[in-house]
Amino acid sequence: MEFLDVIGADGGRGVVAGRVDQPQALRYLGHTGQQMDPELQERFQGHVRACEEEMRASYCWRILPVELGMRYGLPVTLVAGGALELPGMRLARHLRGAVAVVLVAATLGFDCQRQLDQLGAVSPTDQLLRSTCASTLVESGLDFARTELDRMLAPAALHTGPPYAPGYGDLPVDVQPAFVELLGAGRSIGLSTTQANMLVPEKSVTACLGVFPADMTPPDERVNAVPCDNCSNRYSCKLRMKGLTCYD
Repeated sequence: MEFLDVIGADGGRGVVAGRVDQPQALRYLGHTGQQMDPELQERFQGHVRACEEEMRASYCWRILPVELGMRYGLPVTLVAGGALELPGMRLARHLRGAVAVVLVAATLGFDCQRQLDQLGAVSPTDQLLRSTCASTLVESGLDFARTELDRMLAPAALHTGPPYAPGYGDLPVDVQPAFVELLGAGRSIGLSTTQANMLVPEKSVTACLGVFPADMTPPDERVNAVPCDNCSNRYSCKLRMKGLTCYD
C-alpha cells in the first residue's frame, strides 16, 4: 500500500461542525409527511439550531490491509492480517475488489450525552427531538471523514466505497470492542464500548470503508440499499409498518 506514504500510515483525526439532516431526523421520529403542529415544528427547529451551534463531531480513521478468509466454511474479512475479524457474507461482497479497508469512527462526545440526560429530566419530548437531530449530526462527521479521505486518495487514483457498520446485515455488533481497539478510537476521540457492545458516548458511530481503484464502482451491500425482505429488522420496523423505508 504505497499510497500510505502520502496520506500517513498512522491514520488521522479531526473535528467538524456538521449539519443536521432534517429529513432524515424526521424519518427517525417516524414522521410520514403529515402536517406538523406549528409549536412542535418550532421546537424541532430549535433543536436543529442548538445541535449545529453547540455540538462538534470528532472523528478518526485508519487504513489497513484487508483480505478475505474462511471460518467454519463461512466468509470472514480479515483486517490487518487477522488482528480484526469481521464475519459475514454481505461485508465480504461489500469489500470485493478493495485494495485496503478504512476503519472510521465519529462521536459527539460526553457533552452531547449530558445535554440529552438533562433534557430527559425536564422534557422527554425535547430529549427525543434533540436525540434524533444529534444522530444525523454525528453521521455527518462520518461523511466529512470520507470526503477528506477521498481527497487524499485521489492522487493515487483511489477512492472509498460506501460505509458498512457493525450491525448491518450479518455483521454482528459484537465486533465493536475489537474494532474500536484496532482503530485506536479510545485514544483519539474518547470512544469505548460497554459489555453489551454498545458505543460510549451514546451518539457515536463506527464503519468500515473499502478503498477501491478510481475507475471501479464499489459494491454496495448495506442493509438500507437492498429490499426490506433482506433486513433482519423487517418484522419489527415501525417505518415498514407505515409503508415507508429507512432509505427512501
